[in-house]
Amino acid sequence: MKQRLLFIVKYLLFWMLYFSAARFLFMAYQRKLGGLLGAMVHGWHMDLSMTGYCVLLAAVLLALLWPLSAKWHRRILDATTLVLLIPLSIVILADMELYRHWGFRIDATPLLYLRTPKEAMASTPIGTAILMLLALGLLVYLSFRLYKLLCHSHLNNTTRGYWWFTPIFMVLAGCTALPIRGGLGIAPMNPCKVFFSTNLYKNHAALNAPWNMLYSLTLTSDINHRRPDTVTAEEAQSNFDNLMYACSDSVQHLLRTQRPNVVVILLESFTAKAVGFCGGLSGITPCLDTLAHQGIAYTHIYAAGDRSDKGIVASLTGLPAQSENSVIKYPSKTAQLPSISQKLHQLGYSTTFYYGGDPTFANIQSLMYQCEFERIVAHNDFPPEQRNSKWGAHDEYVFDRMLAETDTAKPPFFKMIFTLTSHEPFELPRQPQGYLNRPLDELFLNSIHYTDSCLGRFVAQARQRSWWDNTLLVLIADHGHPRPMDDANHTVRKFHIPMLWIGGVLACEPHEQPRVGSQIDLPATLLSQLSIDYSDFLFSKDINNPTTSEFAHYTFNHGYGFITAHDTLIYDHISQQPIKTARTDAVHTNAGAFFYKYQDYFLQLGQF
Repeated sequence: MKQRLLFIVKYLLFWMLYFSAARFLFMAYQRKLGGLLGAMVHGWHMDLSMTGYCVLLAAVLLALLWPLSAKWHRRILDATTLVLLIPLSIVILADMELYRHWGFRIDATPLLYLRTPKEAMASTPIGTAILMLLALGLLVYLSFRLYKLLCHSHLNNTTRGYWWFTPIFMVLAGCTALPIRGGLGIAPMNPCKVFFSTNLYKNHAALNAPWNMLYSLTLTSDINHRRPDTVTAEEAQSNFDNLMYACSDSVQHLLRTQRPNVVVILLESFTAKAVGFCGGLSGITPCLDTLAHQGIAYTHIYAAGDRSDKGIVASLTGLPAQSENSVIKYPSKTAQLPSISQKLHQLGYSTTFYYGGDPTFANIQSLMYQCEFERIVAHNDFPPEQRNSKWGAHDEYVFDRMLAETDTAKPPFFKMIFTLTSHEPFELPRQPQGYLNRPLDELFLNSIHYTDSCLGRFVAQARQRSWWDNTLLVLIADHGHPRPMDDANHTVRKFHIPMLWIGGVLACEPHEQPRVGSQIDLPATLLSQLSIDYSDFLFSKDINNPTTSEFAHYTFNHGYGFITAHDTLIYDHISQQPIKTARTDAVHTNAGAFFYKYQDYFLQLGQF
């Protein structure tokens, strides 16, 4: 009995050391060790909770293994520990790399992409994948050696026990409920319990990656859970009505006709930081910057979310992005959404969606059909020699395909193209051009430059076509990007994106539109110019209408931002406190009202 109890104590110590080492590795991998002590001290609470699950399993096994010899104790507990170490180490290492790109600790998000593993792996450079596999083997090996060093002596000395060992160890297993739950307090273990700083990165570092992923899975089982509101229902309704008010007589007509052809070009990861006409780096997007002097340049637009699956929904349907999940995973909800393509298809437009990758990735194909796209042109529609990237066909081939088909398309038509070359791992079909002395930034900016060149070539050729004079091109990014400058996931700058309208159908002089707006405002802004009712796009407003409020709402993992022309609020759902406090109470109230109304709307989707 003594040796078994000592094993449990040492087993608990082993897992606590393992999770502490994982936290150190996480912070070292981010090259941000500042706050390590605070993250360790506050994170031990969650480490103990995760350790509780491992000790629970060991205690149950010891309760059942009492008739067996030391050899069988050793074999079974060794195998159990190894089985635990492998998936836990995979999560820990994946979290280290994903945090660099996403800015939040690993949760259920990667599971969205497991239906299409080839495309999911396409984001990871081969070198990184190999290094991660080697790191996995090393981490599991060293951890298992530590386990043997700490715990094996007690298994070696274990003798056959007695029947009454079973109830004792089952009681001990039951006691692990206390650390698993996080104590005797009213609130069980949750991420907020380990948050200790106004610095979001330090709070993230305190989280236990495997625990956080398991916790996220419990939440994703019910996408309809409601976040605490910061305003009352009455305040929400009154302030929301004021926010969304617009005088229809003030619409600025920018087009020569109400039924032009429309082409929406959704640009993968085109952060405003890389676009000159939005105040970003010069020389990265020369074509886009030149075109900005030939159309309407929207310089203060913000993405709705931080991933493509959120951006494509927001651009087409005007629905604000979700925090941890994406509505694209739930066809019962997306089926209830209005969309630009649906409106135009019902008015006789032919509708086609172009994408060089696999449209089943992230459930894009389901959304496109629900949005009444008649045709989807995707990776299998391109010859093998053009599918020469991990994602599929490079942007130049997709633009060429759309141009050729547009020449024979019956007007009026609505076409949407979603580029992909500027997605990780930033593969290029031609010699790159160097910009910065930072390898990852250089890869990213080179890919932006490549897609910009494809766009410039497409527009130059389109100008020679007969359909150009009655066509509007809307160029907008799907989301921003941490690079360059390694912005934290919640920062305003990360969500700043370009939007540009060009085309022969424009009746106005080229000009800059500096009003603050959002990706979700595209449906109202576009449909207003076409004199199409957009009242069912409840969260979308016409940016060109000077009577609408200037604001943008964006969502990041476990929080949201609310931007006006002169103020900003960034709010964290976990701590239920602002990360950045607005200077005026009105911004806090308006942000809370917008979020309240959005939650109400979202929770009702698919429920009727």
